Amino acid sequence: MQLLHRFREFFYVRLWNHGLPPDVKIRLKVGWPLLLLPAILFSQIVTPHPVWVVLLITLMTLRMLPGIVLSVPLFILATRVHLFDTRLVLIITYTAFNLPFAVWLLSVFFQEIPHELEDAALVDGCTRASVLPRIYVPLSLPAFATIAILSFLATWNEFLFAVTLTSSKTAKTTPVALASMQAAFQTRWAVMTAGAVLASIPVLFLLFFAQRY
Repeated sequence: MQLLHRFREFFYVRLWNHGLPPDVKIRLKVGWPLLLLPAILFSQIVTPHPVWVVLLITLMTLRMLPGIVLSVPLFILATRVHLFDTRLVLIITYTAFNLPFAVWLLSVFFQEIPHELEDAALVDGCTRASVLPRIYVPLSLPAFATIAILSFLATWNEFLFAVTLTSSKTAKTTPVALASMQAAFQTRWAVMTAGAVLASIPVLFLLFFAQRY
């Protein structure tokens, strides 16, 4: 238990304060509020208005579009707004593609939570604002773990947008960096294999911490 406590302290405290890149911290800080607010809104609608139904379908349609359809428009847009070859354009792109599925999944999970729990919390003295962190979030930890794993895997393994929207080493992602080791007349198989093994370590750590949920 002491070893596990030190292990978690290292990855939760030291890794967040010193090890995570700034773009990952921005994605975590911005992504979760964008996920919670629409999910709460959609889950509270007992009789959905046609507008909300169309909005939900539109969100999922964005998720179902092939990436190759949007790669060229995204490249042109990123170039015109001077975001090409920056980490910010990848953050915006990955958030836009992962958010619809996450909102849909979390809103469905929120709808399965009995409203009697919210009413009981209000009777016990909770406010509307405190019901979310005290009732909904603790009961939705399995949904959060599922969303975190699927979104992380989709972002970590994504190649098309990363190779289209970046060109320098400072903005390249791991799959693009591994692919760049394959030249016209030589392929550095040893380096590529070692890089692929190292790239799988964060995924294993995420699965290790999320398996309890």
